[in-house]
Amino acid sequence: MRRWAAIAGAAALWAGATGAAGADQFDSTPLFAAGRWSVEHTYDAAARGSWCAADTVNAEGQWLSVVGYDTGAAAILVGDPEWRMREGAVRFRIDVDRTGWDVEGTGSDGSVAVFLDDAVAAADFLAGLTEGAEAAVYSDAGRRLAAFPLDGASRAIEELVRCWNRIELPDPFATATVAPPGMGL
Repeated sequence: MRRWAAIAGAAALWAGATGAAGADQFDSTPLFAAGRWSVEHTYDAAARGSWCAADTVNAEGQWLSVVGYDTGAAAILVGDPEWRMREGAVRFRIDVDRTGWDVEGTGSDGSVAVFLDDAVAAADFLAGLTEGAEAAVYSDAGRRLAAFPLDGASRAIEELVRCWNRIELPDPFATATVAPPGMGL
């Protein structure tokens, strides 16, 4: 439940929404499980939105999620039930087989969320997850905080993308016809 709350919280940050989560607010459907990874679709009744998440949990109970929202946004969330952090900006590094990405995210209540605004970097990161053996999270000071085996990640990311493609809301202006000059609209 804490992971769902972090994902929903990240969605709220993205959308600028606030509010408390009710017990029946989330409706989740498992879509896939292999190795240490699973994929599920979740509908948030209060926000009237949904997301697809590819998740893994390591032996220490730490979790890593890659999330695609119906708005088209994507995020990486990393959490640990033991982390006690101040709320706000957090800089850290994610390595996949020693190839790393320095990122800045938002920390809150034992988790960090990073929105994937750079499409090229996001594609590189997802490719790394599908091809790598281990993802590791390091503090800005270089301290190793978490490690996640990537067995099953390749198939999970494929399923995540399938799910995300199904839920992504269309751009209502993408097919809009622009009137020629003088025709007015």
